Amino acid sequence: MSRREESSSSSFNPSKANRVFVGNLPPDVRTKDVEDLFYKFGDVAYVDLKTRRGPPFAFVEFYDAR
Repeated sequence: MSRREESSSSSFNPSKANRVFVGNLPPDVRTKDVEDLFYKFGDVAYVDLKTRRGPPFAFVEFYDAR
């Protein structure tokens, strides 16, 4: 099996290839703050900010999976 065939196997999910986990965020962080930090790495499609329980974290999703 070639590398290309391996990457297209069921364990690889291309829809998640453009998502990054960001942890250790300050308690007063806003979605716009996260966007401003990550725009230089590509066009940000969506920021899923989790602030309800525990320390804040986010998933940053880009349009391009660089």
